[in-house]
Amino acid sequence: MANHHSAIKAHKKSLIRAAANKEMKSKIRTFTSKVESAVADQDFNRASSALSMADSIIMKSVFKGVNKINKAARQVKRLSRLVKTIDPSFAQNNN
Repeated sequence: MANHHSAIKAHKKSLIRAAANKEMKSKIRTFTSKVESAVADQDFNRASSALSMADSIIMKSVFKGVNKINKAARQVKRLSRLVKTIDPSFAQNNN
């Protein structure tokens, strides 16, 4: 470990930031899996509410500097596309 006071402080800050980033990424994975499980169960209401929560968490990660905007947009787009596959109005129009 470093000997200078500023280097020690920088190291401590990096550990704190790494822990916060890890927590945020874990939240993203949790809410993404909630959306995917709701889609697997064909439950549109639960999937759409989980999607809104996941969207909120993912976009919050951008503003906290954990993810970049393009990655967040890609994640939200993929989840929305999943939810749209079980949309009741979409299913009725295509049957």
